[in-house]
Amino acid sequence: MNLLSRFRSALTATSPILAAFATLICVTPAISQPAEANTAVWNLDGTRLTTTTIGTTMNGNYVEDNGRITGTLNGHTLDGYWGEDSSARRCDTQRLNTFYWGRIHWEFHASGFRGKWGYCEASPTSDWTGTLTSGFSPYGRPYQQGKPNDNNTNSLGLDGARHVWNSTEGTITAGVQGSIFSGTYDNDNGRISGNVSGNIVEGYWGEDSSGKRCAIERLGTFYWGRIRWTFNNSGFTGRYSYCDDEYSGNWNGTLVGGSVSSNEPPPPSRPTTAIHGTSVWSLDGTRLTMTVQNNSVSGNYIEDNGRISGTLTGNTMDGFWGEDTSARRCDTQRLGTFYWGRTRFVFNGSQFTGLWGYCDAEPTSTWNGTLIQQQ
Repeated sequence: MNLLSRFRSALTATSPILAAFATLICVTPAISQPAEANTAVWNLDGTRLTTTTIGTTMNGNYVEDNGRITGTLNGHTLDGYWGEDSSARRCDTQRLNTFYWGRIHWEFHASGFRGKWGYCEASPTSDWTGTLTSGFSPYGRPYQQGKPNDNNTNSLGLDGARHVWNSTEGTITAGVQGSIFSGTYDNDNGRISGNVSGNIVEGYWGEDSSGKRCAIERLGTFYWGRIRWTFNNSGFTGRYSYCDDEYSGNWNGTLVGGSVSSNEPPPPSRPTTAIHGTSVWSLDGTRLTMTVQNNSVSGNYIEDNGRISGTLTGNTMDGFWGEDTSARRCDTQRLGTFYWGRTRFVFNGSQFTGLWGYCDAEPTSTWNGTLIQQQ
């Protein structure tokens, strides 16, 4: 008999009250398992935001004025506060260890959020939008690392292959890599990027020109909008908007090439052979010639004597761009110039989705390419 058992037996023999007390102190409490954290990175209207979500609590930091946010998730909606070391209005009380703060209300979708902010305790009325650049959106139930997430499950059956749809906005060629849907279409050099949730794709379209010019860039253009498409075996039905406005038009498509069925397992991913050897790409409208030898990537593009250099890991290249001149001069040289920045390209067969930044800042601006020729 161990020591605790002996102690309990002695108390039981003395008094029923002491016996009850012995039962309480001898029971080993259950150790609760900590909730897993979901870390994500966002382009927050041009600045970098990093958030960590544990359960229903989200905290984050962004670059501007040592910015921070905190809030509580209710489904796909976050209500909370922002704080900065300085801003246009000083509040009477402190929050987040500062007198410069306000309320936020963000509504998440699969690839970002549409939000509002205000000063102090005033109702949030100013726009604040974010685009997911890495990690997972809390759209629907929170993501848990290493566990399935119903909201990021691809049931379209498109993995590793390009498919073709005749749509109300031109012929679309697109496919899925993991939970990312990307492609192009005929109208005005159109491009699509979004996240897959079951048989639904939510994301953005972009064109070189359209009926409305947006205040900020997405997909390398000021002419863009939101999409929400619901797929079935023969095509999709959907809606689109201009910029971050509410959906205002229909966008439907009929499958003409490939096979899509939510009841069929996705085909195996094809190797990304297009990124080996020498290849020519349309890089957001300019011509990029790129050579891959082993894991080393080098290339040149026309704009400002542009050049790239990087290292390929799987289907992802991390590296740098350089030009003879650009909007920002760095303190040090790379690629023989003071005008450079970091890049990250993720290849998907005949396309890649990319990000770029200035100097050693985290790349947050979009930079996408479409294969023209494999040499």
